[in-house]
Amino acid sequence: MNFQERYDFYTNKIFNNNYNYNFIIDKKYIEYKNNYPLYITHDLNNNINYKNEIKNNNISDFIIVTDDGYENNNMPCFQKTRKINNHSDLSLLLKLQFGRHWGPFYTFKDNYEWTSKKNEIIWRGAPTGNGDRIKFCDLYYKKYNVGLSCIFDYIPQYSYLQKSEISLDDFCKYKYIISIEGNEKDSGINWKLASNSVVLMKQPIYESWLMESKLEPWIHYIPLKEDFSDIDEIYLWCLNNDDKCREITLNANKFMDNFRNIDLEEKLINKIEFDYFKHIKLELI
Repeated sequence: MNFQERYDFYTNKIFNNNYNYNFIIDKKYIEYKNNYPLYITHDLNNNINYKNEIKNNNISDFIIVTDDGYENNNMPCFQKTRKINNHSDLSLLLKLQFGRHWGPFYTFKDNYEWTSKKNEIIWRGAPTGNGDRIKFCDLYYKKYNVGLSCIFDYIPQYSYLQKSEISLDDFCKYKYIISIEGNEKDSGINWKLASNSVVLMKQPIYESWLMESKLEPWIHYIPLKEDFSDIDEIYLWCLNNDDKCREITLNANKFMDNFRNIDLEEKLINKIEFDYFKHIKLELI
């Protein structure tokens, strides 16, 4: 993927026509904080939690959706994630929450060769999201090394699904790593696709700076059914198609190489921010 392709993906091409956008926003949805020219939206529709992520004293006003929010309510927003094929053209992706999602990708290295890994399935994660993670563990916690890494106070009935946490290094001792989206994207999918293990997951619902909608089943990951009912079948396929699994892993690694050039990443981010502040004007009423 070249620079322009990625820029168009993140911005939905809204700046390519050089058109200027003007937005009038009701003050009741806006909060001004920390002496930065930042609009923070509070309870627009879905109780989305917004907070200050971009620190720059020399820029114009902007709106940002952070944490695990993905609804922009048809306003021009910088976002970490958006729904694939179901988002506003004004949903503009940025590389937000860098440490959580991208830190391990740049700092962690899988030191285990494919042939040295265990021919087993592994997953750990918090019980966030629409219930998929709980459902998956409930189906397979007795059979595979999968489990919840913690239990929230409001779901004590699922405490039997909790298993000990696992380090990234221990994750990488396994050939087959599961990825399950939580409140939106799987926060570990970046390093999983960059590891020497193969990723098993459902077709993603959300896309981020990672460009998840560009990931292809059987090319970059091994696809799972929506209800996870095919895990046993997929696991058997993996055991019988070791070379193909390795090929998929290498394809995923190559895909992740698109994000390794830090200079290019910074240029992309700077251009997206610059064009936002150039073409979008916000007015409070």
